[in-house]
Amino acid sequence: MGRRTRKMAHWLTGIAAGLFLTQILYSQGIYGAETENMVCLDISEGSIYITDTGYRIGEGGEETSFDGIYKISGNTREDYEIHVLEGEHVVIMDHMSIDQRTLEDGCPLTVAGDSVLNLYLQGDNSLFAGAGNSAIELGEDARLDIEGFGQGIFTLMAYPANMGGELEGTSAINIPEDAAVTYPSSPETGDVVNMYTGNNRLSPEKVTAYKAEPYLQIRYSISHHCTRFSPEADCTRAQYCLECGREVAPKTAHVLGTQATCTEAARCANCGCIMGEPLGHKGVWKLEKELYGGLVRQESMVCTVCHETLYRTVNAEE
Repeated sequence: MGRRTRKMAHWLTGIAAGLFLTQILYSQGIYGAETENMVCLDISEGSIYITDTGYRIGEGGEETSFDGIYKISGNTREDYEIHVLEGEHVVIMDHMSIDQRTLEDGCPLTVAGDSVLNLYLQGDNSLFAGAGNSAIELGEDARLDIEGFGQGIFTLMAYPANMGGELEGTSAINIPEDAAVTYPSSPETGDVVNMYTGNNRLSPEKVTAYKAEPYLQIRYSISHHCTRFSPEADCTRAQYCLECGREVAPKTAHVLGTQATCTEAARCANCGCIMGEPLGHKGVWKLEKELYGGLVRQESMVCTVCHETLYRTVNAEE
């Protein structure tokens, strides 16, 4: 083989290796991964209201503009709920629990009107309704798509109760005629999704389709490889998988930007946040004069760091 032929062979081998590596990186989501913003919320801090333009915590809370994926974790036994009021959204439930069984009223999750909720499950999650309510309430034209990632259990329980002479809260998911729900499936060989339903959690039966019973449990074991990520981690946020919600990269350390002075703290070069405390003036206070028969002292100091001259008046006893 001549020198030119060998060089050509090496060149082609390099291209092939590069293409193979790029294909691997694409398959692992390192190149070409779809990115989107994610906000992490905790249900224990109050009810969460999601609109077409953002979200708010608490019914009277101020709305925060946001367009991206919601990751909700935490546990509560208070009357805190999740309300999807309008638009289409992705919500990741990450080991979250809402238990309202001791309350007179309460529906843990509402998807109002014609809203669309893509509900991604990570780990074990549970929604237990208050008296006379379903665990999930759908609007007349709402759609709920449920998907599981990894292994976990999703438990829903309504609370049937006589409300004004009529039995209400008889189904774990209240699905109006024009609303729709899709349940987790098994896309890969070896994946497992089982559904159990019944009048209560003591005697559930394995089923292939949900038929409006008060109790519903979905057990899933679905293979998952993180390929869609939130923006890269920096000093203000970690990076997460946009499907399972797993943290794939922690927050980075702040980078020193503006140095601290006697009166101002240092600030991060990236986010501008305060780092530490001001240094404070340094020096020795010297007597300028005494007043009121020596009861009060006027003193001065020249800071040895910034050279500013400072004055103060103190009681002689101090």
